[in-house]
Amino acid sequence: MSTARFTLCRTPTDSAGTEWLTAAERQPLTIRRDERLATAADLFRAHPDAGFVGVVDAEGRPLGALLERDIRRLLVNPYGHALLRNPAYGGTLDDYIRLIPVADAALGVGALIAAYHAAGGHEGMILTRGGRLFATLSNRRLLLLAAGLEVERARAEAARAHVIERASAVFEDEVTRLTTELATLAGTLSGHAAATAERAAATDTRAATMTATTDRNARTLAEIGGEGRELLVALTDIADETRAAQALVADTVTLAGEGKARTAALGRSAESIGSIAQIIGGIAAEVNMLALNATIEASRAGDAGRGFAVVAGSIKQLSGQTARAADTVAGHAADVGAAIGEAASAYGRIDGAVREIALRSARIMDAAETQRRAMDAIAGHVGEAADGADAIRAEAEAVGDHAGLALRSSAAMRALAERLAAQANLLAGHARDFVSSVRPNVGIAAA
Repeated sequence: MSTARFTLCRTPTDSAGTEWLTAAERQPLTIRRDERLATAADLFRAHPDAGFVGVVDAEGRPLGALLERDIRRLLVNPYGHALLRNPAYGGTLDDYIRLIPVADAALGVGALIAAYHAAGGHEGMILTRGGRLFATLSNRRLLLLAAGLEVERARAEAARAHVIERASAVFEDEVTRLTTELATLAGTLSGHAAATAERAAATDTRAATMTATTDRNARTLAEIGGEGRELLVALTDIADETRAAQALVADTVTLAGEGKARTAALGRSAESIGSIAQIIGGIAAEVNMLALNATIEASRAGDAGRGFAVVAGSIKQLSGQTARAADTVAGHAADVGAAIGEAASAYGRIDGAVREIALRSARIMDAAETQRRAMDAIAGHVGEAADGADAIRAEAEAVGDHAGLALRSSAAMRALAERLAAQANLLAGHARDFVSSVRPNVGIAAA
């Protein structure tokens, strides 16, 4: 067999996506299954460096490989060449075909090496494209590729270790700064919680004081309201009594007017009696004069006029008595007139006093009515103030409740601040442990 025939069995040299393959690897040695063993021996003699030759079918699909060590044992046999020339012995490759790892050439180098190790390969590997044999890789080439991958991985690990080192330093600084800020924040939060607790306690105390003061004010307002209502009732009674007194004063004014009129009539009657007494006195004087004349005439008449003289003396006595009685009546009439004048004057003063009393009663009634309305308004305002005191007490109680809630919240906030500080310290410890655990690994990877 000529070498040109062997070339006809090689796969196409399309190297798309396989730039890392060498030209020799993309032009692998292959032999078809129906070739003779002597042809395979000639192929190995022509390429002494080949470790194996790929065996394919008529379509170029890989079936296995002929290993150089198997063919070499056959060649070093003293009878090997004779056997190869024997048509009965050297006519088939089936007894020498060995299975080696096969993978698609589209896989990356790392995946090919992983597939090679997974298949337990030792001699080499066949790469396919579209199911046909595309290239072959020797075991030495695979070891070099694996070593190159390890070098690249080591470089990547070193670079990564350097990045991790820088990131660890930054992380440690950031964690330190964060824990410091958290500790500061926890302290500030604890201080605010303590201040809030103090303010809440003070507010609670003030709310309790306000509630007690409001209760006292409410009781005082209730007492004022009760006294105001009693005063309102008293003012109403005063107004009613004043109205009754005003009615009595009006009756008194009427009676005083009537008494004054009657006194005036009595005065006129007394004046009439005085006039009558004067008339009677005048008549008595005339009668006395007549009796005197009769006595004189009786004395002139002598014994004939003696009886008439007695009658005249009697008349004279009677006229004297009448005159004295008239004088007495006139005196009495004068006294009665004076008394009636005084009574009239007293009635006038009584009338003025009663009218003044009536005027002042009206003023008292107006003042009492004004005071009643004022007390009514005050009672209303006191009621509103009492309601306001109740509302203030309710608000004070609500403020006390809120203060208590704020006190409990501040206690919870303080506990949270303490937990935050503890967690910050714990975070700092974990961060130090993490950095210390990462850095030795970084050093090993970098080495």
